[in-house]
Amino acid sequence: MADTLVARPEPRARRAAGWSPALRMLMVGSIAIPLLLLLLWGERSWRIGEARAAEEARRNAELVREFALGVVRTQEAVLGHAADIAATVEGEGADGAVLHERLAALDAQTASVLSIVIVSPDGEIVASSRTHPVRIDVSDRSYFRELRDAQPADTGIRLDRLRLRPAGQDVIVASRRRPGPGFQGIVLSTIPVEAFTDFFGRIAADSHASASLLREDGLLLLRHDPDAPPVMLPPEVPSRQAIARADSGLYEAYALSDGVTRLYGYAKVADLPLYANFGVPLSTVRQTWLRGLLPVGGLLALAALLGCAAVLQAVQGVRAEVDRGLLEEARRRAEYQETLLRELHHRVKNSLMTVQALVRIRGGNTGADKVLQQRIMALGQVHDLLHVSEFVSRLDLSAFLRALCANPAVAPPEGGVTVHCDTDPVEVGVEQAVPLSLIVVELLTNALKHAFPSGRAGRITIGLRHIGDHACLSLRDDGVGLPPATQHGRRSGLWLVERLVGQIQGHLEIRRQGGTEFRLTFPLRLDQPPDAVGTGA
Repeated sequence: MADTLVARPEPRARRAAGWSPALRMLMVGSIAIPLLLLLLWGERSWRIGEARAAEEARRNAELVREFALGVVRTQEAVLGHAADIAATVEGEGADGAVLHERLAALDAQTASVLSIVIVSPDGEIVASSRTHPVRIDVSDRSYFRELRDAQPADTGIRLDRLRLRPAGQDVIVASRRRPGPGFQGIVLSTIPVEAFTDFFGRIAADSHASASLLREDGLLLLRHDPDAPPVMLPPEVPSRQAIARADSGLYEAYALSDGVTRLYGYAKVADLPLYANFGVPLSTVRQTWLRGLLPVGGLLALAALLGCAAVLQAVQGVRAEVDRGLLEEARRRAEYQETLLRELHHRVKNSLMTVQALVRIRGGNTGADKVLQQRIMALGQVHDLLHVSEFVSRLDLSAFLRALCANPAVAPPEGGVTVHCDTDPVEVGVEQAVPLSLIVVELLTNALKHAFPSGRAGRITIGLRHIGDHACLSLRDDGVGLPPATQHGRRSGLWLVERLVGQIQGHLEIRRQGGTEFRLTFPLRLDQPPDAVGTGA
């Protein structure tokens, strides 16, 4: 009788013996799925942080606008009274001392005013509320020249920032023409810069936030820093481009003064050529986003570690069975691997449901939140079908499409749009199942959202055909059609579809006759089930 020799596996073969395709897939899934969930959650929380920063910027810009408007209206009243006083004193034939006394009395009634001044037509200060006599020539000042050369009907107030002579104090000057025929001179008041910057500092709780007043001609009059000088901004900077487009809104800009990138809200100050700005630093938005992301990331990392530990433990058990070389144990090993993979699919589905519930709890009712929920639902449906299938490494794609079409959450019956499936039985490997499910959900969601505007009824047909070693997946609607030159950014559904098509090495064709049709052709790469183990004599 001949002896039967059984060769023991080499050390390298022994090390690789435990890593069956199912366990490799389980290890990859334990890491990749929590990472995918973290990316989805991180994208949503970043959008929420951006929206909150935009709301803060708009709200505080309105506060700056209201404060500036109150100061300007006060100065308009003060300058009107001062012009009346000057006209009365001149009519009485009184001297400059009387004019000084009456201006001083008006000054005492206005807390925010530093001084009130009357300037003659030739640019000489003839009276001041603070000192008498005073003879200072201001004909070289830009505000005097512009008011002198303005039309007589132009009685609006003008704001400038300059240093007083001879004291050198940094002030805001509010000036306007004196009423009357011809040029009668001007009347002006001065306001300490701190009257504005103290208020700006109170509303800018973040040390890197910024409040400012920008004149329509590009002169940045004031910032939250009282020591910051006025700056004339060039036309190409984001702030000037923004105010040229609209009276209020948002823009993002890098501040050369302090090197901080901010999201700015701005608003025009009534009918004045003046804009209030408030900037929220994007670094603060990022820090808040990271603090909110860390707990979720920690939980998903723990889930990934536990999954990897379970896989490693399973590998050790499989290696022990290989060493014993028992046929029955080898069969049990295969069954155990399938059971582990089914359990993974079950647990991943539960995790997806938990994340979907978290999105609802956070109040996600926007279109982006609904798209996120549908993506999570599609992943859950894939794992549900894998859980009940005979081979957990394969997915019946036609069964998934039928289940998706029958789900009322995808296309509510009251919406007037019906979804029809016409599919051949096609099995795909599990590494193709997730990208394909997300592609179908993105295309179906886009069709429901854009192809049937204003409650229009219609029909969407999803087809699946087996063509040799390839398959063809189509989604056609009879809606309004896709524009010929559709542009899509990095966060759009079509951008995501293109990346997913690249993952499965597919080819996507778009047809625009009688609606829109997407045709995706992709190779079939089925995971092979574990080989049957046989014996021979």
